[in-house]
Amino acid sequence: MIRNKNIFTFFLILSSCLSFLLFPKVSLTAENESTEALRLLKFANELYKEGDYYRAITEYKRFISYYPKAEEIPDAEIGIANSYYKAEKYEEAIDRYRDFLSKYPKNKRLEEAILNIADSFIKTKKEESALKLLKEVEETMPNSSILEKLKILLGKHNLMEGNLNAAEKHLKSVKKESIEGKEAEKLLESIKGVRKLKLKSPALAGIMSAILPGSGQIYAGRKKDALFSFLLNGLFAWGAVESFNRDIYVAGAILSFFEFGWYTGNIYNAVSDTYKYNKNLKTEYLKENLSYKMRETNF
Repeated sequence: MIRNKNIFTFFLILSSCLSFLLFPKVSLTAENESTEALRLLKFANELYKEGDYYRAITEYKRFISYYPKAEEIPDAEIGIANSYYKAEKYEEAIDRYRDFLSKYPKNKRLEEAILNIADSFIKTKKEESALKLLKEVEETMPNSSILEKLKILLGKHNLMEGNLNAAEKHLKSVKKESIEGKEAEKLLESIKGVRKLKLKSPALAGIMSAILPGSGQIYAGRKKDALFSFLLNGLFAWGAVESFNRDIYVAGAILSFFEFGWYTGNIYNAVSDTYKYNKNLKTEYLKENLSYKMRETNF
């Protein structure tokens, strides 16, 4: 009886020791796993901040693969989308953002995803898709700040593209009492300023160069181009006339052919130079009057 009691006591002590050793170990393992997960996610975020976007994507994917139940999975998924966006892989970014929105429709980074989708559409020349997105947000989130920011984004885009009427339409629809209202007012003032600029007529430049080669370039402020055009056309025209006067018809025909090319090119360049002049004038005006970063424009 005593022997059985001793055996029972022995096993009780042994199980207690094992429990003491085993359960802290399990807790420690879980804690280590959580630490490793956060370290990996931090590394991916650092790569992203450094502009090493493709390596960041790899590490975000590694995080998702290793720790599929981690609370930070949404951060890793939008990290992948943002990395594609920053790397200018806009199609891939759009797909990733859409996937993020379908999985986490109430995530705190919802606004970031929607705005970057819209900007990706704009940068891939898919303005219709951006407008469709705007309409979707109007229907589903009519009182959200995302909607006002989308209007500002599209307004800026159209302003920079020279589509003043479209820009004005978007900006006027921004609620004045919203945070974005003041920015919309500034942009609308800029539109008024652009419309008051003294722009030059491309048609007039073309007519001038048709009458006197180079004169259209002078009108557009391109004096060196004007001198080059005048001399080149003058020399070829003189050469052709002299050839015909001396009955050298083949040479005259060849020189006339080339002169026709230079002459029409002179008209085209005058028109093109005037468009460039107007574009530069608008760009400089907007640089001075807008606080946001300029991107390449196509007025």
